[in-house]
This record gives sequence, structure tokens and C-alpha cells, in this order.
Amino acid sequence: MGALLTSSVVQAQQAQPQDAQAAPVPPQGTILSPIVIKTPRNSFNFSGLNYLRHWALPNLFFHATTTYALLRHGGVEIGKADFLGPVPQL
Repeated sequence: MGALLTSSVVQAQQAQPQDAQAAPVPPQGTILSPIVIKTPRNSFNFSGLNYLRHWALPNLFFHATTTYALLRHGGVEIGKADFLGPVPQL
């Protein structure tokens, strides 16, 4: 793994909260709250849950996958385990 990537991974790991096991609880009503995304050509209206399912997560995975592909193409020696991260075990 390249030095820059290693340094970035270490910084990201240090920035994580100490109690990573605690699940965040969203404020009441956020699942149904209206969310409006405005672009130069369109306006998208979502409920909180639909925003998460159909906008936020797909964009997150698209950008994570594209970054992974660009790093691989650029010669960075990373593999599936680097992309997925640690797998929690029982």
C-alpha cells in the first residue's frame, strides 16, 4: 500500500469515535422528513428514508468504487480486503 494511502487510512481510523459499537439514533421524524435536492436542471423531492436509499447510499458506493478503481489503475496495491475493511466476527 502506498505511503500516502497508508497515512490517510491511519488518519481516518484515528478520527473514528472510540465507541464505534453504539448505533446512532436519528432524531424523531427524520425518516419521513421531506428533503429537497436542487440541481441546475432538476429538483428532487425525497422522504428521509428514500433519500438515504435512492440518493445518499448509491452516491456513496459509486464514489467509493470509483476511487478504488482509480487507485488500482494508478498502481496502488490494494485489494478487496482494503475496500471492504475489517469484517466483524461473532
